Amino acid sequence: MSDLIRCPDCGGIVGAKEATDQGPPCTCFGQPGYKSDNDNSGTQVMPAQTAQKVCCMCGKDLAGKKRFKDSRGYWCPECSEEDAKLKEEKGTPCEQCGRKVPEQSMTSVDGKMLCVRCVREQRELRAPGNKKFRAVNDRQFKEHEKKKMWIMGGILLVLLVLMYCAYLHFPALH
Repeated sequence: MSDLIRCPDCGGIVGAKEATDQGPPCTCFGQPGYKSDNDNSGTQVMPAQTAQKVCCMCGKDLAGKKRFKDSRGYWCPECSEEDAKLKEEKGTPCEQCGRKVPEQSMTSVDGKMLCVRCVREQRELRAPGNKKFRAVNDRQFKEHEKKKMWIMGGILLVLLVLMYCAYLHFPALH
């Protein structure tokens, strides 16, 4: 049994430096006869890449320093803070919902500065025939309560009759 190993990709002898009777040397993985870079067989060895840790905004070297990372890359604390300030909502908070909106879009309603959404909600509440907050019809509730009171009164009457019979010592109850 031979100690030769054949490369499954190129069919050459792995570790051989030159062609022999057993076959040509492996041309994969940086061996002699290494394939060119434009070869698309996928067997080239990629050079090791060391990830440089630089800020994606200002380019400051962050290796060994405090940093943040997101989908865009590394951020120094200063650039991260500046980006957060830029993303922060600008405007005046609505007195009803607290949402920040541009000051020119605020409207005064009953002395309160409200956003467009809250103003529309106020108008809907005040509209005649508004179904959102109409008075609840309690007729069925009152009928149900009356029925429950009649049933409880009947049970109380039966208990009182039984207590009275026990008080008079009716022999039928003993």
